[in-house]
Amino acid sequence: TFLSSIAIYELNKAFKNINYEPIYLLALLYNILMIVISFYWSAEYIIYLISFYLIILFIFTIFNEKLGINSIFINIFLAVYISLPYAYLVQIKEAQWLLFIFGISSFTDTFAYFIGVLFGKRKLYPKLSPNKTLEGSLGGILGASIFSSVFYLVLDLQVSFWILLFVTILLSILSQLGDLLASYIKRKSGIKDYGFIFIGHGGVMDRFDSILLIAPIVAFMLKLL
Repeated sequence: TFLSSIAIYELNKAFKNINYEPIYLLALLYNILMIVISFYWSAEYIIYLISFYLIILFIFTIFNEKLGINSIFINIFLAVYISLPYAYLVQIKEAQWLLFIFGISSFTDTFAYFIGVLFGKRKLYPKLSPNKTLEGSLGGILGASIFSSVFYLVLDLQVSFWILLFVTILLSILSQLGDLLASYIKRKSGIKDYGFIFIGHGGVMDRFDSILLIAPIVAFMLKLL
């Protein structure tokens, strides 16, 4: 709840720099409610809460002429981009799968950085992130695959190794896309870091942006299992 609320705060500041004004207090209250409900109730209630939230947003806009349609879209974005992934993170009760999520994210970032520095030549998306390379991206997938293989062997999971490896590659790609999306927002808003809560790493969004797209996928995978 603390991390997701800080992330909402950081994005609220970033969007203000580009003249998009979220309904901040409503986004924050909704985020806290979403996390609390996710802790006690099943995933289906998350869908009900999102529907209820959309109705409230439209009511706010109708009765407040200062709020434009952009406010609704930004609040919906914050709900889907921040509150929903953290809610699914709470839904995952098994410690090993939480380790899996953060491990995939960390190994992807670490290997992408070092292999990019050592061997990177071809830029991945220079307009968005000039330092990221194709070699670094592939290195990130390699790092995630190494972690996933060790994870599988140590914990003796009751799932197919090849399915887990396929999911790992998908999650590693999504992890990198999550990082690119966060970088895109930073560049648009003209900021270097989202915050300073983690010395040397920036804010919550700088440190945990890559888990936002992979947490819902892991939660969905566990439901299938």
